[in-house]
Amino acid sequence: MVAKQKPMLDRQRAESLVGESVREAGVLMVVFAPLEATFSDVSVATARVAAMFPVGLLLIAGGIILESRE
Repeated sequence: MVAKQKPMLDRQRAESLVGESVREAGVLMVVFAPLEATFSDVSVATARVAAMFPVGLLLIAGGIILESRE
C-alpha cells in the first residue's frame, strides 16, 4: 500500500508566508519612503510620500490578516 504524500507547501503555510511578505513590504514603505524623500538629491513630491503612508498601513494590516488566518 502506497502512503499518501504530504504536499510540500500547504495552503495555510503559503498564506502565512505571503502575509509576512506583504506586511514587511508595508513596513518598508512606511519607514523608508519618508527617509528616502528627506535625504534624496532629487525632489520628491510630498503628496507622493503622503500617499505611500496609508498604502503601507493597508499592506501591514492585510499582511497581519493573512498571517493570522487559520
